[in-house]
Amino acid sequence: MISVKVKNIQWDRRDSYGCYIEEFNHYTGEVVPNPRWVNADQFCLSTGDAKFPFRVIDKDRVVGSDYVKKVEAKIRTISVPGSKPGQSYLVTLNGSNSSCTCIGFGFRKSCKHIGMAEELRD
Repeated sequence: MISVKVKNIQWDRRDSYGCYIEEFNHYTGEVVPNPRWVNADQFCLSTGDAKFPFRVIDKDRVVGSDYVKKVEAKIRTISVPGSKPGQSYLVTLNGSNSSCTCIGFGFRKSCKHIGMAEELRD
C-alpha cells in the first residue's frame, strides 16, 4: 500500500465553492498499470472499489517528487509478440500486479504473455 498526498485541483478556485475545500487530497492504494489513454505524466492508483477500480493522478500535483521517481522505477512495459503474424501485446510488469492487453487476460487475469515478458526482462 502506498499513501499519496496530492494538491487538490479545486484549491485554486476554492472561493467559488459553497463548501470548504481541502488544500490536499490523500489517497492510499497500489500503483496499477496505466491504460493506453493515460498520459505519461500521470499514474494510476487502485481504489479498492469495483465500480471505480483506479484513479488517475497527475505526477506534477503530487507533493514531493521523490515519490514519483519511485513509481516510475517500479513499473516496466514490454511488447510481446502474439500468436498471429504482426500481432503484439503490451505487458506491464509491476510485481504481483502485472497485466496484459490481450483478451485472455481480460477474462482470466492471467496469460502466457506475462510469462514471456518476464523471460524477456531477465
